[in-house]
Amino acid sequence: MMKGIYVATSGALAIERQMANIANNLANIDSTGFKKDVPVFKSIPAKETEPAPTGETTLPNPLTYTAIAQNKPDFSQGPLITTGNPMQVALEGPGFIAVQTGNNEFRYTRTLSLIVTPDGKLMTKEGERVIGENKRPIENLDETPLTIGPDGGISQNGGVVGQLQVVNFPKPYPLAKVGYGMYRLTQRVTPNKVKNTVVHQGMVEKPNVSPVREMTQMITALRGYEAYQRVITSMDDLTGKAINDLGRVG
Repeated sequence: MMKGIYVATSGALAIERQMANIANNLANIDSTGFKKDVPVFKSIPAKETEPAPTGETTLPNPLTYTAIAQNKPDFSQGPLITTGNPMQVALEGPGFIAVQTGNNEFRYTRTLSLIVTPDGKLMTKEGERVIGENKRPIENLDETPLTIGPDGGISQNGGVVGQLQVVNFPKPYPLAKVGYGMYRLTQRVTPNKVKNTVVHQGMVEKPNVSPVREMTQMITALRGYEAYQRVITSMDDLTGKAINDLGRVG
């Protein structure tokens, strides 16, 4: 009986993590560039066999526990919103824009808020260097307005001064969140050039989170959690009866 309680408890804990994931998605509904997380459930089999009475062969243990293996980002396109700010860009289509941190680590994002530093470097508002096609930071800019074309080309004073490095990766994407709509590689892969992707100046990509869908999933998860609670309570009651009633003699 106790084993059944353990199985039901594992399911309740998995749903608890799912609800926390949904809550995080809803909390980031206004976070520019945010990609919702989708829980990936997995089954964990109990021990292959369980001890049998002395002299008998071991018996198979059919119990399987439930857990969440990971929260996987959903990289589907989010809605593009026009801001009118020429220092903001967003991608329409697959791919990511490459930037570089102060530790020379590459990060990847789908939407940027840019600044030009007094010494002419193109950077994000969070302080990352924007990388060009030559894998070198874009610099030597002046104070005149920037024009960013659909292909990521950057022009200033009528001349080309750089090219955003827009890349893509094999799926499933080997990327992990690091905050502010940025991602880092989780394994060594060679980026590919993107096709059919448009760079939009004066726009940002909003989260791909549907409040209605997330609330519906939360209600479904809550009902599942309550069902597991009832199972645990029922099994606990049966265990109590077995201890208090079946053990009586006469």
